[in-house]
Amino acid sequence: MERIMIIDDDDLVLKIVAKLLQKEGYTVLSGSNGRDAMHLIQQTKEEINLIITDIMMPYSSGFEVISTLKKDPQYQHIPVIIITSTGNESAITEAYKLGVEDFLKKPLLPKELLARVKKVFSKSNNAIA
Repeated sequence: MERIMIIDDDDLVLKIVAKLLQKEGYTVLSGSNGRDAMHLIQQTKEEINLIITDIMMPYSSGFEVISTLKKDPQYQHIPVIIITSTGNESAITEAYKLGVEDFLKKPLLPKELLARVKKVFSKSNNAIA
């Protein structure tokens, strides 16, 4: 089953999203800031298949995490979905320039999040086939 990394400094969001995804059968890892999440990504032996990240976080923003991952051949293939309360046009444009798959505004709608996650995995599976 697919492994998903969730990065958000809001502990409640982490718990809710993790529970929702685990209920669907996904394996979930989580980090409460970009720095800790990057460390966990680098230490994890199994492949991470999707990253869901907030933008505004302490230590290392979501943009910094995405930029670092997309520059590294080992991680650049991992699709990213951004979840954030920031919805201004420049943030959305920056996210897509960095190569994210999707952008969701908080508060999250559970069914929408699951649909977007499934869409990312459907695209990944079609690319492999």
